[in-house]
Amino acid sequence: KFQKDKVKCQTPHLSEEEIKNKFIQAYNVTMEDKDRIIQDSNKVIELLSDTTQIDEDLLKIGDELTFTSEIVTKLLKENSKTDISLEGYNRKYEELTFRYERLQIKQDELLKLRSEKQGQSLKMKSFVSSLNQADNHLKDWNANIWMLLVDSAEIHRDSSITFKFHNGGEVKID
Repeated sequence: KFQKDKVKCQTPHLSEEEIKNKFIQAYNVTMEDKDRIIQDSNKVIELLSDTTQIDEDLLKIGDELTFTSEIVTKLLKENSKTDISLEGYNRKYEELTFRYERLQIKQDELLKLRSEKQGQSLKMKSFVSSLNQADNHLKDWNANIWMLLVDSAEIHRDSSITFKFHNGGEVKID
């Protein structure tokens, strides 16, 4: 902003009052389709809440981790009781360690995915609950509704604003 050679931001300045008024417009446009939004959001919640496949995959990986761990234990015992070549032992041990680490990475990814789905589901449930309790038409600014429904707002160069709601929906107001 203060450097001569730098390109300045082209986004216009909007007053707080202008942003609030555009939000009220976006809210009222959104609430015209309230029932459909709630139905669609409930379907998304249903999909997000179903972690059956992830849970099954986690069980399989847990079993594979246990099995791999048992093989490593047997390999260690075998090495202490027999005269396996050090090269052969190291090769088998490294293969099993690599397999175990890959399984752990996959397990961590699945746990993260399940956690993300559960978090998104809770966020959507909160959104639907807020929408159910909200008035169908907003005349004046309401900070609580803003906090409950709006994920972000993007101001464009033409002074329009795109409001992004917690359910993933967007409304652009000129």
